[in-house]
Amino acid sequence: MTALHNLTPQPIAFIGAGNMTQAIIKGMVAGGYPSDLIMATNPSRQKLDDLTANTGIHISQDNRAALAFAKVIVLAVKPQMLERVCAELPNEQIASCSFISIAAGVTVNRLQVMLRAPRPIVRTMPNTPSPTQVHQHLHGEFWVTVFDLRPF
Repeated sequence: MTALHNLTPQPIAFIGAGNMTQAIIKGMVAGGYPSDLIMATNPSRQKLDDLTANTGIHISQDNRAALAFAKVIVLAVKPQMLERVCAELPNEQIASCSFISIAAGVTVNRLQVMLRAPRPIVRTMPNTPSPTQVHQHLHGEFWVTVFDLRPF
């Protein structure tokens, strides 16, 4: 892995395993991020099986497993599903996590309400070049990578 930083890669989990999540994960793995530090959750077992077969990541159909696996969580579900997904997450696990949201149109303030606690949140809109190892996203005036998110 070519390091642009001096931080050790940390576990990261994706809640939702749709096309965007798959593109991001494939880009991360192709870029050298250790697949054993990545998890994805999704209700569709077929999507998960295909994703782990192609990348070697951990998978689960239980979103709570994502919060047990990692302290950096990517919320990658459709915006209309986000409130229900967040409501099902245990408060005690939410309290120890930082979040990245790729849900279009859902503000940080709204996410704070859905998560029932003030948590570190980054909103980003990735794009389809992610599988070509472009897994940095502009947020405000700063480039943010998964290495920049550390729980309090």
